[in-house]
Order: sequence, then structure tokens, then C-alpha cells
Amino acid sequence: MTELMAKLGIKGVQAEELWDLSAEGMMQLAPVHGLIFLFKWVEGSSRKAPVIEVPNLFFAQQVIQNACATQALLNILLNCEGLELGEELSQFKSFTTGLDPETCGMTIGNSDTIRTVHNSFARQQVFSMSQPAGKDDDAFHFVGYVPFNGRLYELDGLQAAPIDHGAIPEGTEWTAKATEIIQARIAEYSASEIKFNLCAIVKNRKDVFAEQLKAMPEGSDEAARLQGQMAGEDEKMATYKKENTRRRHNYIPLLMELLRGMAKSGKLEAATEAAKLKYTERVKEHVKAQTMKQKY
Repeated sequence: MTELMAKLGIKGVQAEELWDLSAEGMMQLAPVHGLIFLFKWVEGSSRKAPVIEVPNLFFAQQVIQNACATQALLNILLNCEGLELGEELSQFKSFTTGLDPETCGMTIGNSDTIRTVHNSFARQQVFSMSQPAGKDDDAFHFVGYVPFNGRLYELDGLQAAPIDHGAIPEGTEWTAKATEIIQARIAEYSASEIKFNLCAIVKNRKDVFAEQLKAMPEGSDEAARLQGQMAGEDEKMATYKKENTRRRHNYIPLLMELLRGMAKSGKLEAATEAAKLKYTERVKEHVKAQTMKQKY
């Protein structure tokens, strides 16, 4: 997400995965522009908060398949004050002002810049699978949470409009209210699901540490600590770049050469049979697990 935002032209922000939902943990990342919650989507899941139209709040419905991560990011970023959106997204925001959610969603799909950046993160696939997902297949979905005019909104592209979670209590951080809602949502699945992820869209951490460093005496322990954190951010971004490169790299030619080499050496048939046996065992384990789940 951090690299995706940079490619879209947005400056001074990054995505941070959250492991601690406490107020102290959130304060360490302040300012938090928005939260993105990833969860396993279940058909018919209820939404108790009212769904309303909010003037001047950017919200786009998801009309494009397999784009909910980019959609959730845009729904947050285009509602944050003070962000450097860059020329392309600034023009996009201006163009979509006043449009209905469905049209905003269609406009995302028609944007050459957004489409190109989104597609640049696609995984390489050996085969193109055209069949729809089955009822037992996992489907995951991203939703955003953002403060706007003193209220907390959930921006779910599968809904017709933003979900209003009410006023943010005076004197409290909006993230406190948001984490309560997210924790309650997790609790709905606690008996059957543990696959969740929560990311915060925050100010670039290196910039934050650099600002703090200016106020520290040169050579102090605190200055050394901040310099170490800045170096850690550089290492983290280098790791992100490497992981994204590996994720997007086309390994298919390498795999084909390995298969040819195994075939020439007479090892391919034995490996294929071993793989079939392993697959059969996994299917049996899955059927057994589903039977036990239905039983209890």
C-alpha cells in the first residue's frame, strides 16, 4: 500500500500494519489519517449503522472486481485534509466532486493513472481462471474508516453510501471509536474466523522522526534513538521494495525450465505422483475438518 500510494503521486504518507489497538499504540503513530480493515467477507452480514449520503465526503462504490484495496485507499485519501495528493489525484478529486457513488466508482475504473498503478501490483499467473468463486472459497474485503466533520464514517465499497457511526466524542481521538467498532466486528467472527488485518494510513514515519530530531540536543541519547529509527525506516522501505518486486516478478519461465530439467533427468514423474498424493491427503483433511465443523 505504501508503494501504491507513492506511485499514485501522494507524498508524505505510508501504511503501517497494526498489532496494538490500544490508545497508546495509536498515539505512537499519530497523526492517523484513516484505517483499513481487511476481513473475510460473509454474505448477508448485517450493518447496524445508518447508511447515508454525506455532502462533500468522497465515496465510491466498488464497481470493479478485485480492486477493493485500491478502492479503500482512495476512499480514505481523498477525504484527508492537508495531504499532497499530486496533480493526477487532485484533478481526479476535483472532477468527481458532486458525483454519485456509483459514478465515482466507474470513474476510478476509467482513470488511466489509477488503473495502471493498480495493475502494476498484479501477481503473475500461469493460468487465467475464468470460473467464478465457489461457495466454499474464501473472499476477502477491504473497508476504510475515516473521520469527517466530527463524525466517524465507514467507507465500504459494497454499500450504496457511507455508513455513519456517529459523532466522535469531544476530547477523544477518533481512532478510539473506530477500534471499538472494529473489535466488535471481529467478535462477530471470533468463533469461526481468525483472518483479519488492520492498517493505519499515517504520516511518513521518517519525516516524523526527522521533525522530532530537530528539537533534540545533538549527540544526546534521544537524538541517537531517533536516528536509529530513521535508519530502520530506510531498511523497512528497502524491504518493501524488494518484496513487491518479488511479488510482481514473472517466475513462469524459470518454473518451465525447472520442469523441463526434471523431465530430462527422469525426476518429473516421481515428483508429480508425490504431489498428487500430497494433494489427496490435503483434500481428505479438509473434508474431515468440514465434517467436524458441521457436527459441532
